[in-house]
Amino acid sequence: MRAEKTTVRMPDSRRAAALLAGACLLSLPETGCRKKPAPAQPPPARYADLSALRKAGLERGFWPEARGDSWGSNLALFPGPKSPRLKWTLRVIDGIERRSTLPKLLVGGEGTVYVETMEVAASTDELHGTAFVAAVDSSGKKRWKHPFGAPPLGDMLLGLDGTVYVVPDPGTDLHALSPQGELLWTRRICDKIYSLSMRPDGDLHLVGADRSPQTGSLSASSLYRVSKDGKVERVQTALGPVTSRFLIGPGGEKFFLADGSPGRFLIAWGPDDRETWRKQLSSPYSALLFLASKGDRLMAADVQESGATSLLALGLDGAKRWARSFPAQSVLLGTCAGMDGEVYAALMNDRTGKGGFSVKAFNAEGREKWTYTPDEMPYPGWDLMADADGTVYVQADDINKTTLHAVRRGKLKWRLVLPGDGRIGGVFASGKDGAIYLVTYKGLLHCVAGGR
Repeated sequence: MRAEKTTVRMPDSRRAAALLAGACLLSLPETGCRKKPAPAQPPPARYADLSALRKAGLERGFWPEARGDSWGSNLALFPGPKSPRLKWTLRVIDGIERRSTLPKLLVGGEGTVYVETMEVAASTDELHGTAFVAAVDSSGKKRWKHPFGAPPLGDMLLGLDGTVYVVPDPGTDLHALSPQGELLWTRRICDKIYSLSMRPDGDLHLVGADRSPQTGSLSASSLYRVSKDGKVERVQTALGPVTSRFLIGPGGEKFFLADGSPGRFLIAWGPDDRETWRKQLSSPYSALLFLASKGDRLMAADVQESGATSLLALGLDGAKRWARSFPAQSVLLGTCAGMDGEVYAALMNDRTGKGGFSVKAFNAEGREKWTYTPDEMPYPGWDLMADADGTVYVQADDINKTTLHAVRRGKLKWRLVLPGDGRIGGVFASGKDGAIYLVTYKGLLHCVAGGR
């Protein structure tokens, strides 16, 4: 989408001065006193200007963090394939077909995929194996892999210079790998690191906690800042029990989900790392949090005592913008941001999973735009992703197969059957040339691309 050009007419006096200055510059010899152009300013990390976001995002990668970026939006920077084909499938878990967590998945700026892999004996469970981070090229071949001990891995993140930051089990240390897979440094941070996030300027932050000497239980969380060379600084200690991923907003704001009693709290900090507001949610199971695509709304899921789930839209000041409730028998599985402030939600229509699923679209004001329900009754995946063309991607499973659905404006655009048995759940990422990556619970990494 190209931005329309806007012409602003200068006053006559300014136009004359500009023309005179231009004529003087043109009259200078090439080796003379022509001034060097001012360095380009970094583009704002806002989805309101997609071209700027693409440029800013590609400095770190196509998918540098879990859920795509520090906003948790699950929004791809480029359109996905129009005529899809399965380019390749790679098994990233060897010797085991069940695990409790999904493999981590990132995509760098040159198109390299970074994925968590495992190697275990077929007769053991995942806790007795070895976890690796593997770099996979665009053809599906592993370039390198680095071991990290017992699985599963914690959070992963890509830095501005291609550094891969990894938190292995048990979550006490932060490791930095070079783009070639070499260990750069290791730093012990605390007793448990929960999540990582990075500002657009490359400033890495993480949330973690230490154990109480008296009880041995994890205490209130702290926020840490880590420099490129591994220097660790504790920024704040009075954060509360934050155990889920946090977000960094367009102006450096930070948003946290903190455990509380009886429910959870949404906590917001300003760029100066001081609390600006907090809002209590109804349930300790409220765990979905992301920023809408223009960076002006914070989206959160809130589970009521009745079992009904609401999708809340809050301003960055904490004021409620709108809320949409879903039936008590349904389950909110996944959410993502779309272009122009749209929001998408995937719902399991009943708690047994036998009633199939639906995908709903809401505009920036919270009005429902459309609902997509597959003609069959598959189990839904736990993740969904939107792209720059307004297409939403969702995984659907039954006992025998996994199918990728591409939906636009409430209509099925295409669907593609993927190899392997059906297994509920998968994580999406977007890559070079709009390629779609899906890694499943059974440890299969699929690459879906366009063309022949």
